[in-house]
Amino acid sequence: MELDLYQPGNIIYTDKYSLKTTDGVTAAIIAGHPTQGGYKDANGENARFQSITGFIGITAKILIAVDCYNDCLRRIRRDTGLTTTFSGVCTSYGYQDGKQVKFKYPYSIIRDNQNRNQLLVTDWYNNAIRTVAVSDGSVGTLTKSNTLWRPRSLIQNTAGDIFVTTYRAVFRIRYTEKTINLIAGSPTTTGYRDSSLLNSLFNNPHELIFIQTNKLLIADDGNNKLRILDLDKHKVTTLNLCNGCVRLGSPYSIMLINDSLYVGQYRKILRFKCKF
Repeated sequence: MELDLYQPGNIIYTDKYSLKTTDGVTAAIIAGHPTQGGYKDANGENARFQSITGFIGITAKILIAVDCYNDCLRRIRRDTGLTTTFSGVCTSYGYQDGKQVKFKYPYSIIRDNQNRNQLLVTDWYNNAIRTVAVSDGSVGTLTKSNTLWRPRSLIQNTAGDIFVTTYRAVFRIRYTEKTINLIAGSPTTTGYRDSSLLNSLFNNPHELIFIQTNKLLIADDGNNKLRILDLDKHKVTTLNLCNGCVRLGSPYSIMLINDSLYVGQYRKILRFKCKF
């Protein structure tokens, strides 16, 4: 989820095969079909995506979507509704840098806060973080390592350090040195445990956001929980949203706007009043 720059006041979200914008009451398709997947560059609902797992607004009029199972990035123009291929060879996976780039299940995307001319993309099955030029979609590799097994979502702090979720753990990549360190969870053990950072356990964590300078909120999909990772206190705890709330079901994406926390899960987005 992210704020809609083209239609201020709206939120953009994905339902796998399409991107939609909503004001909280009604929703409209930006690109793709609500129930049909595939690969096709076209206008509006005539475009086809195989699985949108991430997206980012480059400007008010341009979105870049990660089409995971088509192994490429797609560009959507809000003013014309046209979807085109931006980076990668759609429907063909691999590992290659340059302009003839190949991905293998790209997953999440953010803008590099240390270099605004490039994007950072988790390349899921290549165990890599790739750099993508905003100007032409050409690609490099920030880091590639089996230590970073199956990277999912990522976020940066103000120093540029990248925090990445994998199937079971959270890692930090130092931006300058490109060193990779385990921060929380276990790379080999799935579970649910609130504890000190390295004794905690996760189950398929997805998106993560900063809620304070050294405090991260993580959507722990497999555990149906939201977890707080506190770097200052060196511990992981579970966020209890409210007494008597409906149980979360596979929280996938999260977004914090002022004191409103939005939680995306299967077929719905929940809103909670939170102050961190």
